[in-house]
Amino acid sequence: MPPILTALPALQEMPETGFRRTFRRTISNDQLPSLDAGRFVACLGVIIIHTFGICSSFQNISAIGRFSVPFFVCTAVFLIAKSILNKPHQSFLTYFIQRFNRIYMPFLFWTGFDILVRNGKQMLTGAPFVTLGPYLLANGSASHLWFLPFIMVLSLSTFFYAQRILPLTWCKWGLLFPLLLGGILVSQHSIPQHINNSNSDGLLNATYIVNLGWHAFPSVLWSLGLAPFLPQMRWLMEKWRSAKWIALTLAILLVVGCIFDSDPLLGNLAGLIFFLTTLGVWQGSIVRFMTWAGYYSYGIYLSHLAWVLGADFVLVTDRSSISGTKILLIFFIGLVGSLATSVAISRFNWLKWTIP
Repeated sequence: MPPILTALPALQEMPETGFRRTFRRTISNDQLPSLDAGRFVACLGVIIIHTFGICSSFQNISAIGRFSVPFFVCTAVFLIAKSILNKPHQSFLTYFIQRFNRIYMPFLFWTGFDILVRNGKQMLTGAPFVTLGPYLLANGSASHLWFLPFIMVLSLSTFFYAQRILPLTWCKWGLLFPLLLGGILVSQHSIPQHINNSNSDGLLNATYIVNLGWHAFPSVLWSLGLAPFLPQMRWLMEKWRSAKWIALTLAILLVVGCIFDSDPLLGNLAGLIFFLTTLGVWQGSIVRFMTWAGYYSYGIYLSHLAWVLGADFVLVTDRSSISGTKILLIFFIGLVGSLATSVAISRFNWLKWTIP
């Protein structure tokens, strides 16, 4: 299994100044095994959203998974910053091609696959087929696929930020508080109406990705602001044993709070703080299993909804009276099925590109 964070040899040839010196001193010849475990937990949150959200009686429980997208956002910004600092002179075109192949090509594949699955289901039920249109290039054909184009845009933005702004000495403190405050303000305001001006709903809405991206935008701003301080936070999580437990407890409380309050601030804070807990060292057999499963997190994220929809189609006949047992069974099928799918795909070199 490839390490999460590898050595940064290119930094050895650079002047040991500013952010690069701090970054290399804190993250050098080691890795973050807990990050994959965190990814697996975040995938569980996504599956919870799409299973417990099936029935209105369990909508509140589905809110537990609202930390997942902010967690993935923080993970992306941190790892992209590491990558750019490792290769500070790579061209934007080279980086764009790499990210397009890694993110957007799998997005197109799973969008096409989902269309086939959904249309197959529609043929059995007599419902209309999935409507094709240019919106699919941004939203995808399923409710979870929007995140890949969103991460594509975030990756390119973070590339510029990490390459041009992070090395500047003034940015460390000069941008911290404006970005933190900006995230709080965004979380407390709905998306501007002049942006959300489409009259259609759901995936047919041309601004679907903008709506969902707006809810995750606080974590974007916070992670960009905290990027220069993440090495120190990792040091704190590793050296002060209580820090990771305090952070984990706070993250759990925020996740539980999401059940009772729909404030986007709670979900974004939960995702950010849970990300910080993965910077600590966690051990045990359960963590080892989650680390192994987390290696397949992208595949789980991309394929789980097909299993959830299939189980829903077979098991659920009346949504108004669906039992908790069936919901848990659908969740289990979605988890095990997507994990098995990811493991199977990873064994074929010609298919590995579909699960980045």
